[in-house]
Amino acid sequence: MRTEDFRRKGNEDNKVYFTRVAKLIRELKVAGKDNEAAEAYTVVYQELCPIIKEVIECESRAYRLDDATTYEYLKRADDVIARTFDRYNDPDHLTEKDKQFGIKSFIKVTTKYCMRDALARTLCIGLDQCKPLLKIRRAREKLCKMYRIDRESVTAEMIFDELEGTISKEKITELSRIEKGFVSLDQTRENGEQVDVFEDNYDHIFGNELSDTAKSELDKVSGKMSDLDVYILLKEFGILGESLRRMEMCDFVITSTFKKLLEEDKMIRSKEDPVKTVYNKKAKIMKLLAELNGKVSASDVQGCLVSYFMARWEKIEK
Repeated sequence: MRTEDFRRKGNEDNKVYFTRVAKLIRELKVAGKDNEAAEAYTVVYQELCPIIKEVIECESRAYRLDDATTYEYLKRADDVIARTFDRYNDPDHLTEKDKQFGIKSFIKVTTKYCMRDALARTLCIGLDQCKPLLKIRRAREKLCKMYRIDRESVTAEMIFDELEGTISKEKITELSRIEKGFVSLDQTRENGEQVDVFEDNYDHIFGNELSDTAKSELDKVSGKMSDLDVYILLKEFGILGESLRRMEMCDFVITSTFKKLLEEDKMIRSKEDPVKTVYNKKAKIMKLLAELNGKVSASDVQGCLVSYFMARWEKIEK
């Protein structure tokens, strides 16, 4: 590996430069030269780091994230980009094969779940609560600008109307109370700054973040899992919040959601001992996930499992 091959040439703009070196790093990984790929990324990162930081800080201002959440967001985004940078403008990960896209767009779509994860950690809420909370924050900012009022003057009713009833007034009030005390009130959007917020805006361009092969294998695994299996998986990894993750199994099995999904589960032979059922299902889930080893590369699914199963969970909740 020649270090100079991964440095920017004098006439290269961001798109040309990062597309070229991402392809080179991808070729190193395919050849099994992971150490050289990591070394090459270190060279590229000198140019990439300021752009990652700029994108994350811009998004953090848009959603009024406090310093602690912004730090967690940046840390997670940095890690995700390090593992997935070689996918940048890779035809296998684009639905429109003949188009190439800017590096900032790639960073946004690749790290979109990092913000939710960071916010969930800071506020001690589940990832399923972060998506509506971010919508509430965006609506509040829009209303402040529209009516030239401060944030404290924006009511739950105003947000409810702005979101056209997609989030209930009770949920708006609940999440607004949760965020109080965690948000820095002096952190505001820069005057006149145009912030390009994201909310799945790039999905139609980049398609699924998983390769077709990886998604196919995940679909096979998911097809062997009941809705209750998914609920147990999300509890096990704390994706629906720390309180649920830490909940004693005897309490977990009497929650209304568990009882509903247990009743609907056609894969269970006996439902007489719900606690035993959970432990049996946990073993089954780990076995199913282990089946992915050797079928898909770790770098292809790493960072995508949360979004994949959260997407299924959102369908279950409807």
